[in-house]
Amino acid sequence: MHIPDTHTKFIYEGQNKGVNFVGRAMLKLGSEKSKNKVVQEFMQKVEQEALKA
Repeated sequence: MHIPDTHTKFIYEGQNKGVNFVGRAMLKLGSEKSKNKVVQEFMQKVEQEALKA
């Protein structure tokens, strides 16, 4: 896929890991919608910083 010079292809890969039993349990109990919201907020922050340049 060709991307114009005025655009950037952003690939997000990551994972959340609990550092202890309580943290792992909380991650398993969290909803998919909540997890997606965290990713969307992160991507918005990246975009805002990129537009400052």
